[in-house]
Amino acid sequence: MLSAVEWADAFYAELNDKRVTQLPVAPVYGCPHSEAVPHLAMANYFGEEYIKFFGGLKRIRAAGFAEVRPFHRGVYVQLGADADFASYVKKRTEVEARLGPAGLFGGERDGLGAPRFRIGD
Repeated sequence: MLSAVEWADAFYAELNDKRVTQLPVAPVYGCPHSEAVPHLAMANYFGEEYIKFFGGLKRIRAAGFAEVRPFHRGVYVQLGADADFASYVKKRTEVEARLGPAGLFGGERDGLGAPRFRIGD
């Protein structure tokens, strides 16, 4: 995933273990989401647009991710719940609640101002 992020200069990417999450393995987005922010994957990359959207790196660090580290033009994060689907959903729900208002993730609401365009250099 991380090499694809650098290659595409992506601003959002996710990596899932399909056996745990029952979700696609590794979408990398070089363009914004058209509808809403997807639910968090097991591992995610947030470009500078998403760092700003979520309220800054300090807020991302405080959200409860198991790992947060700078990478490329953004930050790489891991949820740290990989035992089974139930533990993944529980951890994902907790972290999503700390990052944004109810309904922001998973397409329940229309992105609530999520980045739709790349910030120019």
